[in-house]
Amino acid sequence: PSPRPPVKDRPHRLSVTAVERLIRDPYSIYAGRVLGLRRLDPLTAEADAPLRGIIIHKILERFLRDTPDPSRPGARAHLLALADEVLARECPWPTIRQLWRARLARVADWFLEGEVERQAEGRPILFEEKGATVVESLGVTLSAEADRLDLAPDGRVLIYDYKTGAPPTIKQQGLFSKQL
Repeated sequence: PSPRPPVKDRPHRLSVTAVERLIRDPYSIYAGRVLGLRRLDPLTAEADAPLRGIIIHKILERFLRDTPDPSRPGARAHLLALADEVLARECPWPTIRQLWRARLARVADWFLEGEVERQAEGRPILFEEKGATVVESLGVTLSAEADRLDLAPDGRVLIYDYKTGAPPTIKQQGLFSKQL
């Protein structure tokens, strides 16, 4: 079985992340976009992966806005101080705050080293930038939100999409993770 609503009832706007869901589980798109069904909110808030991603994105964005040179002395301490501030405001679970901070502390040096390399190629100019394009042949607008856009000296724009979970395998990227 496969959901096949009339063309007029099919979604005419999809995010790039919804494309992966459409490939993996077309019923979720059908249930949400065609039937209008929504998952019930949990009875209590949870410290889940999406929340962790949102918080880490906020920490990195604040750091990049505040710190033009990630190689400067004190950059690591500044990153972790920002993490403490954002986690205190956004994460009401003390144990989870400590776990997420410890994870960030473990990768802080790796992030800073990579950031020096990224900024050698371009400077961050926009964060959480939305965009869309119309795919005329399908009658669908495809939308996306870049976590970060950097401008290279030669005028190229570099697009970054932060991932806080396990990265998809090469095979998963080829089959499902089309946004990558």
